[in-house]
Amino acid sequence: GGFGFNRRTTKGSDSGRGDSTSLLPGLTSMWILVVLTFALPWVVTPGTPNPFLEGKELLLLAGGWSLILWTLLRQPVLPSQGLRNPFFAPFAIFLLLTGLAHFQWPYLWRTLQQEQVVYNVYTWLPTLSVLMALLVLRVLALYWFQHPPQLLQLTQWFCLSGALVACYAIGQSVGLDQWFVHDVAIGNTWKDHVSAGFGNPSYLAIYLAALSPLCL
Repeated sequence: GGFGFNRRTTKGSDSGRGDSTSLLPGLTSMWILVVLTFALPWVVTPGTPNPFLEGKELLLLAGGWSLILWTLLRQPVLPSQGLRNPFFAPFAIFLLLTGLAHFQWPYLWRTLQQEQVVYNVYTWLPTLSVLMALLVLRVLALYWFQHPPQLLQLTQWFCLSGALVACYAIGQSVGLDQWFVHDVAIGNTWKDHVSAGFGNPSYLAIYLAALSPLCL
């Protein structure tokens, strides 16, 4: 538990098959999860139309795909466990095809006479985000949730992150905010509302509600 990273490595047999401990997450994967867990709630990009949300989305995409690629590509043997949810693959394929149809297809058929190319980037970005979320859950299920020490450690990180956000929101409610103040409402941000680093009290509530069961 805590922040004590234990790195254990084992060698597989001559046939190239590793034992169960070869699926333990590496140190880099742990640090990616630490950054996502503790830094994500506080990312703000001043000067952008939606400073409290789009910067978080960028970090989440970068960290999520880095976790997926680094964890899978660094394994000496790819996992052989099949997908337990039969709807996982069909849903992912449907999601990808839908994103391509609403984004890549209109872009493909643009004309040379167009002075401005308009295509639905807000369809493509959620497509990448949901696909990333599905694959991150797959990686966590394979390399974290099957090992109690790693599962406990990840749960402790989530609970600590939620506690820090909640404490900051309490301080914000009594006027102690010094970093996330905003005088006007911009995009999805709210003026003079308790929102911690999320800019919107609804996002703060969703974040805390998602983490609350882990703290029980």
